Formats: sequence, structure tokens, C-alpha cells
Amino acid sequence: MLPELLKEWENFAVITGSAAGALTGLLFVAVSLNRDRIVGHAGLRAEAAQTLVLFILALLLAVLLAIPGMSATTLGVVLVAVSGAAGLTLTILDRNQPGRTRTTACTGWRPRCCWPWAAGWSTPGCS
Repeated sequence: MLPELLKEWENFAVITGSAAGALTGLLFVAVSLNRDRIVGHAGLRAEAAQTLVLFILALLLAVLLAIPGMSATTLGVVLVAVSGAAGLTLTILDRNQPGRTRTTACTGWRPRCCWPWAAGWSTPGCS
């Protein structure tokens, strides 16, 4: 049953993969054109690396969806593993980004005032 369901997503995977590949190439062009500015600023390097990881993740997930004959279990395990690795990579890159100040907890925590809570940011006007 899974191959029939995945065939419906084949065009989506091809379009997403093409877009991710094109955007990855454009990122390389933008980074090479602004090389001196990016090299001198650690925050820009971290953001460029995070963007590259996200574009490659989209490309890799599209490739995985387009692989013929993959069982549902194998596809599920591979998708979870790739997504977990990308999430870990993004977390490491985010921790290395300079100038990020995070609080350990929001004062008087309320969901609407401390969203997104995982990043430790708070909404202006909520204290």
C-alpha cells in the first residue's frame, strides 16, 4: 500500500528537491560574493551554515521520498534519523552563534508571553 501512497508524492518530491538544489546553489553564490563580510562576522557564518543545513535537509528528504522500492519501515527510520541529525546540527550551530542571549526561564511564565519557550525569548510587553 505504501508505494501507491508515495507515488502521489513523487511530483512534490521532485519539485521540492529541485527548489532545494537551486536555493543551495544560490546560497553558495551569495556567500562567495559576500565572502569578506561573512568571514568577518561569526553570526553571519552561523546563519549561512544553518541555512545550508536546512536546504540540504529539504534536498535529502526529497531524494529519500523519490527512492523507488523502499519499505515503509525503512523510509520511516531513515526520515527520523536524517531529521534528528539535522536538528542536532542546527542546535550545535545555534549554540555557536555569538550575541544570542537567552534566559533560563521566563518570569511569571505564561504560554502566550514566553513563546517560543525553548529558545528562552519572551514577547515584548510580557514580564
